[in-house]
Amino acid sequence: MRPEPVIVHRVRGRVRLRVVGDIEDPAYFSELAAKLQALPGVAGIKINERTRSIVLTHPDAPFSDLEPGLKAIGLQSDAVTRPVARPAISPVNQGFSRINQAIAAATAGSLDLRTLGFVVFAVLAIRQVLRGNIMAPAISLVWYAMELALRAVNGNANGSDRGDA
Repeated sequence: MRPEPVIVHRVRGRVRLRVVGDIEDPAYFSELAAKLQALPGVAGIKINERTRSIVLTHPDAPFSDLEPGLKAIGLQSDAVTRPVARPAISPVNQGFSRINQAIAAATAGSLDLRTLGFVVFAVLAIRQVLRGNIMAPAISLVWYAMELALRAVNGNANGSDRGDA
């Protein structure tokens, strides 16, 4: 089977390709990288030969500008035009994002959902301590409050601590 790059994931400004098939030529990835880098709008490329993964970034160009070039270098046309699957959690994330924007707008930017969550967890922790429930519930609520506070201080807005390859 001839090696073929296939799009496995796509978000705004970033596309992940996976090469399927047998790769007997060690220069295959460097040749493919050179072709991808030559596409207009491509800002950077990361290759992981072991996982056969290629991440290309295109922050200033929409994906539609890259499609003709990707097809020209050998992507199957259905791989390029296939709709990208959305994770099941996406609607929940979008809902929280809308709530966060509404809270920020209503408070002129002085409060957001993360800050509100911190305050709620801190108040609930104090309430649990006053009731004598200091082991699991109070400790858990303090932990959650501190986690939110540390993420806010460190600027980790989406709560994700994972890296990308």
